[in-house]
Amino acid sequence: MSQQNLVSMTITDDDERAVMEAIDLIESRLRGMVSLAPHGRRFKRMGQKEEGRARSIIRALQQNPQMVPPGLDVPGALADLGALDRMVRIDDRMQRLASLVKDTRSALGIDIMAVASVGYSMSKTFGAALGLQDLVKEFGARFGRKKKQPEPNSNE
Repeated sequence: MSQQNLVSMTITDDDERAVMEAIDLIESRLRGMVSLAPHGRRFKRMGQKEEGRARSIIRALQQNPQMVPPGLDVPGALADLGALDRMVRIDDRMQRLASLVKDTRSALGIDIMAVASVGYSMSKTFGAALGLQDLVKEFGARFGRKKKQPEPNSNE
């Protein structure tokens, strides 16, 4: 009898609480983050080519203040570039962490279902002999495969 075991871990209440507090800390340290409306997410993110162009233009504006019209916030754009550089590094780490969390969550589910599947098979095999007919029936309703309905013959 083969059992999947992709991951084995224990997360205590204290672990979960500490992680949630760490996430809260990250959110509080990154003041000013925004959540875009769905229509705002449709716009293409600045790619490498656009970023290089924007950096060159902002640098030129910074070096030639005589051509900057009043109200154009070059210092704000410079600050945004610095924040972008840091946000890229943070995002890379967060995406890596999110991927690990998602994969671990999937692995835990795979491991759990492997044991549940064996347990279901065992209950079908030995359940009646142990007086567990009602439990086997309940498992069948939850885990049993539904039989495919035969497709109507289109030639008739």
